Amino acid sequence: MCVTVHFVQFIWNEHVLEKRGKWGNFFLLPDTHSHKNHGKNNEKGRDKLVRIINNLAKGQHLVFESKLQDEKIRNTWYLDTKKKDLYYKNMFLLRIREELDKEDDKVKGYDVTFKNRHPDRLLAGSYDVSNSNEKQNQDFSKKEIKFEEDILTPFTSKFSTSVKLEYESLPMLKKYQDLKLIFPNLNLNIFPEEKMRIVNGFVAYETSYTLGKLKFSDKSEARLQ
Repeated sequence: MCVTVHFVQFIWNEHVLEKRGKWGNFFLLPDTHSHKNHGKNNEKGRDKLVRIINNLAKGQHLVFESKLQDEKIRNTWYLDTKKKDLYYKNMFLLRIREELDKEDDKVKGYDVTFKNRHPDRLLAGSYDVSNSNEKQNQDFSKKEIKFEEDILTPFTSKFSTSVKLEYESLPMLKKYQDLKLIFPNLNLNIFPEEKMRIVNGFVAYETSYTLGKLKFSDKSEARLQ
């Protein structure tokens, strides 16, 4: 189980739990995102979060072992059409993460994640996200495909197929056709020339850490990140 954390201020959201077998994600939602929050403010927020998790763990008779490491800095945004056809019509998310050097904020590379979430397991797994031999947008250095079950409260499930691609430079994703060049067998009934844009014009400046792990009574463990 891993925890995804954004800084600086936090709201504990008890209603969001993703579980993949014995592994899952708790999401802690930020009040604000700003470059000004980097540095000492991030460390204060991180330490506050560690205290919150420790207190909550004690209340649930869990053991929390804190071990701070792996600080990561990045810009994150989502792309969709003007009418959000990827999400509203097809339940797909297209996320771009610009990984930054924590010392000078220089760009280290890009992670592109394309993911659907659907209550129908068969439908979620039916999408063909294989690649073609097209040169354009195919210069990724690594590809990772997952099929996951997210268990949400109250006791409902959503299933997802996700593809993560790693690029040295930002891939061209100005139109839906550019996405089709990566996944040519995927049919989402979107006009090829439909322009892609940053959703709500919002780019999040994020800091993430590995915080430690939770230990449960059944001897399973949860990594917190």
